Amino acid sequence: MSRMSGDIDSAEEISAFEENQTFLALVALKDPIRDNMKKMVTEAKDANIALSMISGDNLMTAAAVACDVGIISKQEFNRIKEGESSDIAMDASVFR
Repeated sequence: MSRMSGDIDSAEEISAFEENQTFLALVALKDPIRDNMKKMVTEAKDANIALSMISGDNLMTAAAVACDVGIISKQEFNRIKEGESSDIAMDASVFR
């Protein structure tokens, strides 16, 4: 087996890295949404306040949170998942 250092660039290095690997676990974390967030979003919408969310998270993570608190609908979340969301959500490359 070849010794690897630095970035894994070649197919040979990837193959060497993949040999004799055992999958041990998958860990997922989700921060709880604050108790009053859904109520605050509803009250803001009822007051005709336009809501925008800016996040450093991955687009899908941010969209899921926005859906959970009611900033966007489930239908809008599905549009984001399908890539049909330029009017709903954008990542940094589009924002620039």
